[in-house]
Amino acid sequence: MKRIMFLFRKDVKSAFRDNLITYIMIAPIILSFILIMVMPVMDGTGLTFAIDNTVSEDFAVELQQYGKVERFSSINDLEKRVLLPDDVPGITFDSSYRILLEGNESEELIQLVGMVVDRVAHGESLINIKIDSMMIQESSIREYSAIIMILTSILLAGVIMGFNIIDEKETRAIHAISVSPVKMMDYVIGRGLIGIIFSLILGLLTSIIIMGFNLDWLMLIVVILVSSLLGILVGFFLGFLANNQVSGIAIMKVTMVPIVFTIIASFFTPDKWQWLYYPLPNYWTFQLVSDVIFRSYDSFKINLIMTFALNFGLLLIFFPLMKRKFRLR
Repeated sequence: MKRIMFLFRKDVKSAFRDNLITYIMIAPIILSFILIMVMPVMDGTGLTFAIDNTVSEDFAVELQQYGKVERFSSINDLEKRVLLPDDVPGITFDSSYRILLEGNESEELIQLVGMVVDRVAHGESLINIKIDSMMIQESSIREYSAIIMILTSILLAGVIMGFNIIDEKETRAIHAISVSPVKMMDYVIGRGLIGIIFSLILGLLTSIIIMGFNLDWLMLIVVILVSSLLGILVGFFLGFLANNQVSGIAIMKVTMVPIVFTIIASFFTPDKWQWLYYPLPNYWTFQLVSDVIFRSYDSFKINLIMTFALNFGLLLIFFPLMKRKFRLR
């Protein structure tokens, strides 16, 4: 236990001493705050209308049937709103209804807004539309943002662990460890602790920033602890292959691309072809984190088992290679 805690304390000190690793630690938190700031724009996929105080209350109420209505007290405030990056048309009244546009909106949006205003103002239905509601009240942007940031936190926690191993190889400290009483199992547990703890801290912080405190805390902690095995696997893989920080950064980029790509690709793959992703631990990790964020536990057990089995199994296969390369007992 003393040897394990020695390695853990050494990793923590190295992490806060290295500027690159410090940046990696705070990156998920910074990205989470950025997502929170841009989320209202991403979430506003429906029509939004801005009106000023010249527009009648009856017109505003009728307009709400077609989209969200934002009210402003003057034409100047209305114009400022229209000039913001999102495509929100402004409506004002001066003997007749006028539509204010920024000028770079799509032709489809311009035509649609004109039709809506004409319908509300004159009560004439230009087209017949049947609306079938699927009873989804809100978009899932917030939930998927939380899932992405939890997975990012887990992977970057593994990267921190990997760069600590790279630092030992650069300073030749790994040679001193190989002739010390430290055994392979001590080394693995000591290194793995840094990945688990940083995964837990960063994963919980990013979840709170994006989702607030309305979370299933016990299940979230269990999921992050199990999913951290993926980060540990990435960390040992990075430390095993790279001999310096430059090659470490290059290998990190190459490793992250297929991990992220397969998760994105699974979204667009039909259900009958989902089995192609079953051998991939990142696929099951994504499914597991999704279960706890969406609180959908129908397939939770199988996702939990597969996430643990695949990640831990790959670690067991990888351990003999590390033992031989690092010359640990």
